Amino acid sequence: MVLPIKQRVEANGEKLFINLNYVDFGQTELKGDISHARQPAEYAELIDAAFVHLKDKYGIVPDSLEVILEPDNSDHWRGRQIGEAIVATHARLKADGFDPQFIAPSTASAGRAPAFFDEMMAVPGVAPLISTLSYHRYDSPKPAVIKGIAESARSIGLSNSLIDRVSPVPGSPSVRRRITSPPQCLSISAAMPRNCSRI
Repeated sequence: MVLPIKQRVEANGEKLFINLNYVDFGQTELKGDISHARQPAEYAELIDAAFVHLKDKYGIVPDSLEVILEPDNSDHWRGRQIGEAIVATHARLKADGFDPQFIAPSTASAGRAPAFFDEMMAVPGVAPLISTLSYHRYDSPKPAVIKGIAESARSIGLSNSLIDRVSPVPGSPSVRRRITSPPQCLSISAAMPRNCSRI
């Protein structure tokens, strides 16, 4: 599915931005017993293997790595674990010639993003590796929460990005307005990160 899209985008003289996203939800009966959150070197090895496989088999090199999808829905991922995974993964990928952007923390709750972000940024070596402070809005956050996230990102030179959005019923006036008016950062659904610096 990605290759035909990639080919069409490239035929149009553009480049498809590809984000590799790791998922480790805690509330499923299908989860295994391995915890990459507790083993950053193992996480780094898995991500490196995915990058190598995608490049060797499909000619695809992800532009970014969304370190963990919704860590607040996992058993063990918190800000510190995300930071440790970023540092270990960056070193491993760099050794194989890969240099993706790192996107985190991608919390399900915007209200939880600042705490995850602060813990993540406290890990030595993480700050220069992060490109985007990401979050979701499943908690219907107040404007002050969103403004705080944007200010936190800006204060250290990062972009911030709403990666997913719970929208009203399709066809409602607010959805039509969002679709027909010019796109605004942090108010649209996104399947890949958009670098935003304003609300």
